[in-house]
Amino acid sequence: MKTSIIYTNIFNLTLSDTNFLKGVAIVLMLLHHLFYVRQELYDDVLLIGHHNLMNEIGQFGKVCVAIFVFLSGYGLQKVDSTRHESLKQYYVHRYVKLYMNYWLIWLLFVPISVFCFGRTFQDAYGAMIFSKLFLDFLGVLNVFGQYGYNPTWWFYSTIIILYLVYPYIKRWSRHPLILILLGIGCYYLYMMNSVFLYLLPFVLGIVFAEYCYIINIPAFTFPISKMINSILCLLVLGIVFLERIKACDKILYDSFIVLILIMEYKLLYIPKIIKDIFSFLGKHSMNIFLFHTFIFLYWFKDFIYYTRNPIIIFVSLLIPCLIISIAIEKLKAVIGFNKMNMYIEKLLCQTIKK
Repeated sequence: MKTSIIYTNIFNLTLSDTNFLKGVAIVLMLLHHLFYVRQELYDDVLLIGHHNLMNEIGQFGKVCVAIFVFLSGYGLQKVDSTRHESLKQYYVHRYVKLYMNYWLIWLLFVPISVFCFGRTFQDAYGAMIFSKLFLDFLGVLNVFGQYGYNPTWWFYSTIIILYLVYPYIKRWSRHPLILILLGIGCYYLYMMNSVFLYLLPFVLGIVFAEYCYIINIPAFTFPISKMINSILCLLVLGIVFLERIKACDKILYDSFIVLILIMEYKLLYIPKIIKDIFSFLGKHSMNIFLFHTFIFLYWFKDFIYYTRNPIIIFVSLLIPCLIISIAIEKLKAVIGFNKMNMYIEKLLCQTIKK
């Protein structure tokens, strides 16, 4: 039996790879939000010592944030290496796309929630409604330590700020150790803002995008290599899951779990149909992230948790979210959403040149 060694650029991610990873991340996000609390609403399937399995899976799902942030840093660095934009063009391109998607969901879901489901602005914001509403519409309310109409949108505040500082961080991309130490250092300042909490995976995304072509992983090739790789990957994944249960700084741990998950994805044998399913979910991950909390927490909570069966609960959320996201994409096509974005970008770029 002939054995050989090949070297793989394991962190050289294609668009297909990133869509798959986004699909994994959005599944983890749904699991996290459904099961990390509210244990009285579902029947757990298994106990691991003193730990409930579904609750621990829900806790593990928090790694989705680190995945999304890593991919954001990775994508920005990859695009920056091929698209030579001025600083103003960068901000226009990124923020038009970011805000237009956010505002579309905001304008669709918030009025429905207010007028059809009775979640008032008073319920969401308490005091100082108008100032909080304004900041929430700009996606930056969480920067000031407050949650928005949809609490899940805290993540948008983080991404908005990370996009803002990226042009200054990328200047240090040739000094990866300094960037990584900066990310770790800022983690311990997280009490000031969630941006500090997730700077590390963002920085890691930049670093691995910059150096992906020189990070090679050796792999053995022989007839049963796929099976062996799969067994080893599943064992490593199990160890990572169990170690995270015991970890104190779980979010810091998550930053490095992302790297392990990417390696697992590249080395694990995954049937094409599974890849296609997760890639499809990945294409809808932004929409689902923005509105899924309305579905399971504010609108149809009793329906989603009715059976108390974790699998049915998960499917009861995932399927409506996919249907709604597909409908939103159809709506975008009808109203010429992408053309509208391009027109606004062009108009703003022309304005800033004057």
